[in-house]
Amino acid sequence: MAMADRIAVMNAGRIEQAGSPAEIYGRPRTRFVADFIGEINLFAGAWRSGVFYSASGAALPANAQGRAGPATIAIRPERIRFVPAAEAVFSGTIGSANYLGGHVLYRVATDGTKLLVRETGAVRPVGSAVGVAWSAVDAVALED
Repeated sequence: MAMADRIAVMNAGRIEQAGSPAEIYGRPRTRFVADFIGEINLFAGAWRSGVFYSASGAALPANAQGRAGPATIAIRPERIRFVPAAEAVFSGTIGSANYLGGHVLYRVATDGTKLLVRETGAVRPVGSAVGVAWSAVDAVALED
């Protein structure tokens, strides 16, 4: 992605999405593109009355924009942040912390959900209890 100002992601010989690297990474249109370009958290569920509910029934931050029915939302690990328990969308435990130079990639285990969270700064200890959250604008509603 660093060598082009426009990218086309192909799936089975067809263009799945074309756009700038920032568009493809930050606003993928389909699950295939979201999963193909970098690490991402995917949540299957459904839109009901303007709210996205995960398959487990949890209401998750996302902009409905007139959507209804079954759907998947995607959130990049750097868009998720650690928060106090009272502000958390999910609470869980850090299962691993991989120091990658300018940031740390955490794998957080919650009740039935595993999340990737990317953060800069000091490494948080494995086994730490954490709360995680994101803004509704950071959740991308996928077309499939």
